[in-house]
Amino acid sequence: MPRRLVVAAACLPLAACAPTVEPVGFDVDKLDWEQVDAHIDVRAKNPWPVDLKVLEVRYDVRVGDTIVATGKVDTPQVVPAGGRKKVALPLTVDTRSTLDALGAAPGEASENPTTDAIIEGEVTFDTPFGPMPVPISYGEAVPLLTEPTVKKPLVEVKQTNLKKGTVDLVVGFSVDNPNPIDLTVKKVDYGITFSGEPLVEGQRDTVTLSADGTSSLRFPVKVNVKSLGRGAMRAFETGRISGRVWLAGKVQTPWQPIDLDLQRSGKIKVWD
Repeated sequence: MPRRLVVAAACLPLAACAPTVEPVGFDVDKLDWEQVDAHIDVRAKNPWPVDLKVLEVRYDVRVGDTIVATGKVDTPQVVPAGGRKKVALPLTVDTRSTLDALGAAPGEASENPTTDAIIEGEVTFDTPFGPMPVPISYGEAVPLLTEPTVKKPLVEVKQTNLKKGTVDLVVGFSVDNPNPIDLTVKKVDYGITFSGEPLVEGQRDTVTLSADGTSSLRFPVKVNVKSLGRGAMRAFETGRISGRVWLAGKVQTPWQPIDLDLQRSGKIKVWD
C-alpha cells in the first residue's frame, strides 16, 4: 500500500482527523423587492496528509418548517493536505415565499428586516476510501424587505402669477412603508404625467419613509403656464387630473441599495 494511504488509513478512525466545514462569512450580492441573491462562504479543513477534493455541496435554506431555497455546488475543488479551502455557497431566496413561510398575508411585511434562516446539507469529500459526506447546519439572518406603495397623490395650487405666466404647485404623495425600519431614499425623481405627456417633474436629494407607517411627502414645483396646455389647465380647473404619478430613487438598506419605482395611475386631486 502506498505510504500516503497508510497514513490516511491511520488517520481515518480518529474524529480529529475528519474533514470539517464551518461558515466564515455572508454577503448579499444583489437585493431587490422580489428576492435576495447572496452567498455564504464556508471553510473546508483537511487534516489529512493527502489532498482531498470537495466533489459537491448540496444544501437547503429553511425558514421555520418551510424550505425556501435549495442549492448545489458541483465543481470539484481541491483542499490541500493539512490545509483549508474556502467554498462559496450561492443562495437565491424569494421574498414572497419567505413571507408565506412566516405566515404573512400578501402585501404585509415581516416584523423584522431580516429572517432567521437555517442552511442544512452536506459536503461530499473524495477520499482514498471513497466519498465521505460531512453534514453542515448553521443559521444566517437573510434580508427581508417589502416594497412601499404610493397612494393618495395630489396637486395643490399655491399661487398663480399671470404676469410671469407661472403656477406654484405642491405635488403630494402618501407613501406606505410596511417595513420595521426607516427607509432613506436618495436621488429621488417624482412627477405627474397627463395624457401621456410630462406635466410636473422634479428631483430631491433625499426623503425618508418612516418605519411601519405612512409618510406624507410634499414637493414644491414652479410650472410655466404655457407648458401645461389647455387640456391640463381645464383639468386643473375641474379639480381632478386623470394621469399617472411616479416616485423613484435608491433606497438605502444595511446591505445594498434597492431601486424604488412607485407608480400609480388614475384620478389625482387638485386643491386650490
